[in-house]
Amino acid sequence: MAKKKVIISIDGGGIRGILPLIILQKIFQYEDEFNPELEIEWWGTSAGALISSSICLNRVDGATYFEGAQNTLDFFELRSSGLIPHQEQRIDNRAFNLLMNKIFGAYSLQDFDNLNIVSTAIESLKSVVFSNENIPLSEALKASCAVPGLFPPVIIGDRRYIDGYVSAKNPTKLALQKAPNDLDLVLSFGTGKLSMVDEVENYVQEVHQYSFEVLNAREVPYFRFDPEIKVASEAMDNNSPKNIFNLKQDAYTFLSEVDHEIKKVQDLLKE
Repeated sequence: MAKKKVIISIDGGGIRGILPLIILQKIFQYEDEFNPELEIEWWGTSAGALISSSICLNRVDGATYFEGAQNTLDFFELRSSGLIPHQEQRIDNRAFNLLMNKIFGAYSLQDFDNLNIVSTAIESLKSVVFSNENIPLSEALKASCAVPGLFPPVIIGDRRYIDGYVSAKNPTKLALQKAPNDLDLVLSFGTGKLSMVDEVENYVQEVHQYSFEVLNAREVPYFRFDPEIKVASEAMDNNSPKNIFNLKQDAYTFLSEVDHEIKKVQDLLKE
């Protein structure tokens, strides 16, 4: 069976990262039937970087992709107070740094040649991709998640970085610029459609349109899963138990609406 080369790209979005995690669980529900030569290139911005890194780390420990998504969902729920502080609180970044160091501190990006983490260079406000470098995974994640106004910039080498959300909330375009010519499938995951559309959200949609056009021209299957937020809060820092429950409900509602597309993806992953 030929290798199946897949890109999975996950947007930033704080606690709303629960949405793509539940969709990923659904996709990998029948993982044992998938192509055994499946090669996934993971791309993530901010919360998407945390999700991608956590799933890759779970794989090192022998977990399936389904189990990795479940473990990461548990991580988001149980550790959200350390991951995603409330913006109205005056905080420092000690809890977040300790959590990143504890979970990811023993690893370098060189340990994961299929992991790509997006941050923003503060001087230029342009995207920077950390990938397969001799950089601690924990530091790359801190740089990807350094929300301006909440966390200070992260220094790596002689450069300062802030949240990748600022320059590339949706990292799919960056992924396609690096993608091989023999790519088989691209899955892009949003963290919820927001009612207030700003420059960041406009860019998210521009990247989606760009991805659709480029991949359609190359005849590469492309799917974008971005649920509507119907009962949950749109706030990226609302990690209350009630809102986590509501995010799950929005994800399950969305899954019922896109069941046909999910089955298409599963069939493609079996080839």
